[in-house]
Amino acid sequence: TIAALSGELQPDLGVVEFVVNNDTMHFGESAEVDEYIRSKIGVCPQEDALIDVLTAREHLRFFCSLKGTLTPGTIERTIQQSLDQCGLETDADRPVGNLSGGMKRKVSLAIALLGEPVLIFLDEPTAGMDPYSRRMVWEMILRAKKDRAMVLTTHLMDEADLLSDTIGIMQSGEIKVSGSSLKLKKELGLGYTLSCIVEEKARIQITNIVEKHEPSCVPCIGRSDRELTYKLPLRGENLSQMLTSCRV
Repeated sequence: TIAALSGELQPDLGVVEFVVNNDTMHFGESAEVDEYIRSKIGVCPQEDALIDVLTAREHLRFFCSLKGTLTPGTIERTIQQSLDQCGLETDADRPVGNLSGGMKRKVSLAIALLGEPVLIFLDEPTAGMDPYSRRMVWEMILRAKKDRAMVLTTHLMDEADLLSDTIGIMQSGEIKVSGSSLKLKKELGLGYTLSCIVEEKARIQITNIVEKHEPSCVPCIGRSDRELTYKLPLRGENLSQMLTSCRV
C-alpha cells in the first residue's frame, strides 16, 4: 500500500490525491509521478534499508545525492538538520551496524525527513521496538509533524491514538471506518479502563466508591494482587467525582 501511495509502484486501480501547503500530488493508475513530486516525498519503509558499514551521516549524504534537488552548498547543512531533528547528533559518525534497533529506526526516519518533504509515509515506524525506544520515536514524529502531512501505518492503537489527527481502520484492504480518535472512541469504544494500585485494607473502600458512582462498571482481573481494574462506560459523567472520592 505504501509503495503505491508514494508512487514507487503504479496501482492497477484507483487514484489518490494529496493537497499539502498548496502542492497537489496525484498517485494512481493514470497519474505519472514526476521528479518535482518525488522531491517533496519522504518514505520510511517497514524494514530498515541500511548498509551496516556506512554511518548515519554517510547514509544521509548518499540519499541527498539520490534526491538530486539539493545544491552542493546546502547538502551538509541539510544533513545536519536531519541528524539534529532525529536525535542522532552523538551517533552520526558510527557505523549503523553498531547501533541499536531503535537508533537504526531513527536513521531511517532521518532519511525520510531529508530535504524538508511536505508528505511523509511511515510504514510501521516502531515495529519490533522495545517500549522505551518506541516512546523516543513517537516524540520525534510529533516534533516533525509541523507543516507536513504524514501517512502512518501501525498495528498499535495507542500509537495511532497519540500520533494521528485522523485514523482509518482497514480490513481486507479496505478502510472500514475513519475519523478522529475521539470520534472513533465515541462510536466504537467500549469505555474507559480504571486501574489503581491499592493497599489490601483499601480494596473494599475503593470498590464501594467505584460501584457507587458507576453501578454498570465491570471488574477485570488486574496484573497483580494489589491492582484493581474496572471497565467504565464511555459517557463518564461521574468520572471526575469518582476519582476525587478515590483519594483515600
